[in-house]
Amino acid sequence: MTQEVDYSSLDQLFDNPRLASQSHPYTIESPMNEFGQFNDVIAIRSFLMSVNSALEANGVNAINLALGLFNASEKYPHLKSAIQAYSSKQYQATLFAANKALDLAQKDTSVNRNFAFCASCLLIAHANKFFGNDKAIVNALVQLKEHLFDEIGPYSEEWTQTIFDSFQPYWGDKRYQTAVKQFV
Repeated sequence: MTQEVDYSSLDQLFDNPRLASQSHPYTIESPMNEFGQFNDVIAIRSFLMSVNSALEANGVNAINLALGLFNASEKYPHLKSAIQAYSSKQYQATLFAANKALDLAQKDTSVNRNFAFCASCLLIAHANKFFGNDKAIVNALVQLKEHLFDEIGPYSEEWTQTIFDSFQPYWGDKRYQTAVKQFV
């Protein structure tokens, strides 16, 4: 279940979203322990930023990265479907499947619920960009922020703010300022 982490590759992916569109195999240690709690604050930060960058680039690597991180695709087939739909630019199907995965993650008590919750929120936020649904984007990011704060505390606030800020180029200044009021 545990694979070795190459943080330098993940940091490079975060620093340069264009790398996400290239086909690189990534391996990463699951950031959760057997109780569904985050083992390593650095691992979850790298996971969030890398998946966010991969989704921003709409690269095929979003599938490889997410599936490589998530060892329970049998339990969350909707998440796998959402990742594949996003990569195929089928954004309505992405939203449908990611919302199903999010519903399951909210009810789940297993080790994988935190990963599924985070990945689902990111997929929902990014897919809603293609529908111009700012409210749904903010709602997904607020859910992500609240979940991570509940799970690992204030460490996560900076990360969720960074993810939120990554939407600024999409929104532009005026829409970004409106969204900030909803996010806080």
